[in-house]
Amino acid sequence: MNFKSNLPLFFLFLSVLLTSTFAIRLPTRHQDPVRELTQCVQQCQGQHQHQRQQQQGSSSQRCIQECVQDFQQRQHGGRSQWELVDVMINPRRDDPVRQLQQCQQDCKRHGQDRDCQRDCVEEFLQDIQRSRHSIDEVDDDSENQGRQTYRECQQRCQRERGSQQYECQRRCQSDSRRGDRYDVEEELDNPYHRDQQQHRQCQQMCQRQGRGFECQRRCVEQIRRQQERGQHGGRQYEDEEEYMNPRHHDPQQQYRECQQRCQRQGQGYECQQRCVEQIRRQQERGQHGGRRQYEDELDDMNPRHHDPQQRYRECQQRCQRQGQGYECQQRCQQEIRRQQERGQHGGRQYEQEMEDENPRHHDPQQRYRECQQRCQRQGQGYECQQRCQRELRERHPVLAAFMEVTGLF
Repeated sequence: MNFKSNLPLFFLFLSVLLTSTFAIRLPTRHQDPVRELTQCVQQCQGQHQHQRQQQQGSSSQRCIQECVQDFQQRQHGGRSQWELVDVMINPRRDDPVRQLQQCQQDCKRHGQDRDCQRDCVEEFLQDIQRSRHSIDEVDDDSENQGRQTYRECQQRCQRERGSQQYECQRRCQSDSRRGDRYDVEEELDNPYHRDQQQHRQCQQMCQRQGRGFECQRRCVEQIRRQQERGQHGGRQYEDEEEYMNPRHHDPQQQYRECQQRCQRQGQGYECQQRCVEQIRRQQERGQHGGRRQYEDELDDMNPRHHDPQQRYRECQQRCQRQGQGYECQQRCQQEIRRQQERGQHGGRQYEQEMEDENPRHHDPQQRYRECQQRCQRQGQGYECQQRCQRELRERHPVLAAFMEVTGLF
């Protein structure tokens, strides 16, 4: 009797249990698997930061792999959403999960475990975030209307200025995510497509130059910084232009501040090259006249005092003591070259060295290799190679430290 009276309650409890079980295991149509994957990986990162003092980094890696495996098991139209994301981001590359594992293995080989693996995870999350703007299907019925709406929105944005123009373009992109893949000009106006294109070009440059994980990590960092600057008003290079304003500083002060800004942002050779090019353009436009401040330095280079190599070294040392960078060293090279052309000193003993010193021709690793080859051609041994290494350490300390860790020195 008691069992019969409790039977309806038993079935009610069973139905609630089954319903809750299926609700947990079967995601609804409104859930975003990409967002869930991102949150899952971020939780793993948070646990990893808490466990770093206990040296349990492997648990974070297992946690991330479990997030990815759960994500892969979800099907979308007979095909896993992960495959759709992978095709949209990297149509010619391997599975991003495999890339994450390869990145972590590279970290272990290079002896850079914790921070390096954190960078791998951040790169993985960056790809996931970019993919969210690429997996929406095109609605054929509203294709023409979507294009027209996008053009009109872009035209309205042209009337805006500064950060408001960038925010307007972002709103256009957000409103037209279901539209077609527009023509080339409109794709270039899209900051998200522009970020992906820049990332691919940066990685291709790393491959052409034979540079590995460190170069690709810098590509990811560069894109991340550009996106962060874009989210805070689209001032990608406006801060650099502001620092380079001739009304604020003299050229030397501008160059030093620009280099310091490159170091703070973790940008290397390319950023310093932009500093140099900006100073050169200002000088060519005549915004900074007068070159008397270096005439005393040029007088010290009188050929009656020293041989060309000694004068060149002293000039470089003087540039370093005074905190002057690329422009000062360029003047040292130009003065030596002019004296040689006037016939005051015959031979081309140091012209090739000065040519190789020009950072417009090669990247730092290429200049280091050419310096070593020059030592071999001239029959100079250990001391010459040490000079090459010292030069690389002085100009590019981060790259030199990386080469020491990887055994390239």
